Amino acid sequence: MEGERKNNNKRWYFTREQLENSPSRRFGVDPDKELSYRQQAANLLQDMGQRLNVSQLTINTAIVYMHRFYMIQSFTRFPG
Repeated sequence: MEGERKNNNKRWYFTREQLENSPSRRFGVDPDKELSYRQQAANLLQDMGQRLNVSQLTINTAIVYMHRFYMIQSFTRFPG
């Protein structure tokens, strides 16, 4: 079980090369534009979370999941 947990955690650590070769970049999104999209999405989640009066931990978790999602999917397919 401990080994499974370690392997599962590793799948969410990305190398610099993986970060620089995200799905969005492979589909032609400029690195600065991708950063802007990620920042806008994080700001939206922060604003929504505050309006819904959920904890900061919940908001932070949503932001982490958003970043993970866009390491698998492209902003060209799922605009932020």
